[in-house]
Parts: sequence; C-alpha cells; structure tokens
Amino acid sequence: MINFNSNKMLKILFIDKGITQKMLANELGITEFTLCRWLRKELPSDKKGAILAAIGKLATERGV
Repeated sequence: MINFNSNKMLKILFIDKGITQKMLANELGITEFTLCRWLRKELPSDKKGAILAAIGKLATERGV
C-alpha cells in the first residue's frame, strides 16, 4: 500500500497542471529552496491553503 501525505498530493497537483516549483515559489513570494523545505514535512493548514490558492491562480492563468 502506498501512503501519500498531502505534500506529495500537492506536488502531484502542481506538476499535473504544468506548474514548476519555480513558478509556484515566485507566486508565493518565496525561493524554490524554501518551497522544497516546506514540502519535506507536513504543512500547517495556512501554508497548504496558500499553496493551493497559488496553484489555482497559476492554473487559471495557464488555462489549465
């Protein structure tokens, strides 16, 4: 059985939408390195919400 944490699901979501870590980090106003560090451990709900909002905005801009 594969156990996905929500961070892995976030990664799958933004990759599926054609969004790079660089694009996502820029939208969040952080560096790629910071985004990578955030995704290593389970995120608090406020950061998850910010990432989901940024993915939604970028996906809309890309027409995905």
